[in-house]
Amino acid sequence: MFDIIISGGGLIGVSSALAFASAGFSVAVFEKGCKPDLVSPDYDGRNTALSHSSYQMLEILGVTPFLAEYAQPIHDILVTHGTVRGGAKSEFLYFHRDFIGEEPLGYFVPNPHLRAGLLNCAALAPEKISFFFEEPVETFQTDDQGVTVTTASGRKVQAKMLVNAEGKNSHLRDQAGIRVWKKNYRQKGIVATVTHEKPHHGTAQEFFLSSGPFAALPLTGNRMSLVWTEAEDIANALMSVSEPLFLHELQKRFGDYLGEIATVGAKFSYPLVLRIAERRTDRRFFMVGDSAHAIHPMAGQGFNLGVRDIAVLAELVAGARDVGLDFADENVAQAYEKSRNFDIYSLAAFTTGMNALFTNDNPILSAARGAGLSLVNTLPKVRNFFMRQAVRGGSDLPKLLRGEPLRF
Repeated sequence: MFDIIISGGGLIGVSSALAFASAGFSVAVFEKGCKPDLVSPDYDGRNTALSHSSYQMLEILGVTPFLAEYAQPIHDILVTHGTVRGGAKSEFLYFHRDFIGEEPLGYFVPNPHLRAGLLNCAALAPEKISFFFEEPVETFQTDDQGVTVTTASGRKVQAKMLVNAEGKNSHLRDQAGIRVWKKNYRQKGIVATVTHEKPHHGTAQEFFLSSGPFAALPLTGNRMSLVWTEAEDIANALMSVSEPLFLHELQKRFGDYLGEIATVGAKFSYPLVLRIAERRTDRRFFMVGDSAHAIHPMAGQGFNLGVRDIAVLAELVAGARDVGLDFADENVAQAYEKSRNFDIYSLAAFTTGMNALFTNDNPILSAARGAGLSLVNTLPKVRNFFMRQAVRGGSDLPKLLRGEPLRF
């Protein structure tokens, strides 16, 4: 019998396992995929933005040495708006790490390397973390004592609690009867990696266009990861055109500030849909990451939001156990729900609102958003407040996000 069962062995699932194991819990991770596929570039072509606080958590859990070769520090962020034909307008918002301290604003890491780093770190603690690849959880049952899961092979495993890290299409969430509120943005995110002539100096750019944000995110070397948001029909067409035509359209949005560019590797596209679960818990059942909330990727905060779920839940569970209480009971569930509400709903509202504000051709709104960018940029206290919130996540952070261990 384990202390905790985690359904889902992706980025959030393995991060959860490491967090719980660091507090002394025994954890079983059930994942439908096979391990070689999970670390293949063909499995997931995206890159993940790690906020400073998320990086601190991965550092205290022992993951960052596995990422050192692949993590690109973010030193600057430039936010602009404009049109494809006319280019960026004069109004902009600029963030530099020196405004709030010397640490990087965050890091960008390719998902295959991040996933490999998490798995390699977890492999160092086989006495605490057991993996069951190609063996997803099919059903679960709970009672006052714990939870029993049944896997696809018919295996039955017991634990005190079940953590759902399956992602946005979670079937265990449906089995628990938890409804999900959805908003289809009718957009797709095109993800590609480009090489370029000139160094990017760790600068991330977000260029808001009427079709959606176009983000150029620095990777190690002279490479950038692009997250290109378009209406669904246009995105589908772009994914099917010839490489020269795709590169032509890409260059119009990317510009020539880094010299000549070329795409490398495969291109991917993902539908963009906001999903918010009506609640994040059931009896001995807790959801983290995209199974509980999937937001618009414009701010690159999806993984960080899930990391904050993990840090809060791990601290609550460890705290209940350490004072001799049932660490998976209703009191822990209520505390978890309450502590995560504001963060989740405010970030979902912010990204949805920003997408609506910038994704249009209305001249009045265009003038208003330009004025807003300029105003924030010229008010250092306001600008630096937003930077601190995005980079450090506020002042009242759980231990792991402050880089502190859960056990003493």
